[in-house]
Amino acid sequence: MRAIIFIIIIIPAITAAQVPDTSSVTKKAVNSIEDIAASIISDSFNPMTHYSKGDKSFYFVPGWFKADRVMEDPDIEADDFTGISLGAGGGYALSDRLMTYIILAGMKMEGDLTAPFYGSDSGNIKSSFYYSLVSILGGAGYDIFKNNYISVPVYLGANIQHYSAELIPETVDWPPPIPTTSVDSKISGSGFLLGMSGGIALSLKIYDFIKVTPYFIYMQNLNKGKMKAEITNNDNPLFSGKQSFDIDPVSAGMLGLIMGIISEGGFSFSVLAGSMISSMLGFGNKATSNGVDMKSVVLILGYSY
Repeated sequence: MRAIIFIIIIIPAITAAQVPDTSSVTKKAVNSIEDIAASIISDSFNPMTHYSKGDKSFYFVPGWFKADRVMEDPDIEADDFTGISLGAGGGYALSDRLMTYIILAGMKMEGDLTAPFYGSDSGNIKSSFYYSLVSILGGAGYDIFKNNYISVPVYLGANIQHYSAELIPETVDWPPPIPTTSVDSKISGSGFLLGMSGGIALSLKIYDFIKVTPYFIYMQNLNKGKMKAEITNNDNPLFSGKQSFDIDPVSAGMLGLIMGIISEGGFSFSVLAGSMISSMLGFGNKATSNGVDMKSVVLILGYSY
């Protein structure tokens, strides 16, 4: 009986103590990745401006980005960490002031991250990482001030997103007090996120064929993402285990900038430079404020009539 009690009480306690805690740094890494994703998704937001009743607009937004650092404090360095994004959307003017819009955007990123995922005592560990996000945004805008050359619309809408994330650290040797063993781990999660978004734009037409539009968009998710860490002790299965943790909801304001050329036939070509400028200046969105070092190229191919 005493032996059984020992197994029931002592072994689980030892197991809990010896399973490596990956949640702290991993949670910060995934949170920062979410902020990067929100920054890229905000670049797919092409606010409809200078509209009149009955106007329609459609656009296609391809993008590419590369991150060299995911965050500071703790330092999470990236190696060959790249991603692509793709967005499409449209707007319709219900009146000279009021319009509606819908946007479908997706992105994925993958590469290697280096950080102390098992805690500071284990040193930096390289991990392969994959993250994807699909987002649908819809809402309405109202132009609070407009003339032939200036348009100042405000926007309010809702979004639904589906995320999928996977982080696999390299195998490490876990030290005593139990005999040294090799440990594998995998952190993964997926699910749906609901949120709200709003923003304001200031669009300027120059010489009737150049349009410059700085804008601000704020995104707030209403629920948390879920992640699960599975730890496998290759030599002592008894000391394997699982951990679950939540990812904080995205709550971030982001600056954007669109610079484009408008043709007489309704076609337009623009460059989105918000994420790039924010990364260079070190502010402008939550990701860069956390120390993200990222380069991005985002284009807009549009048609209005």
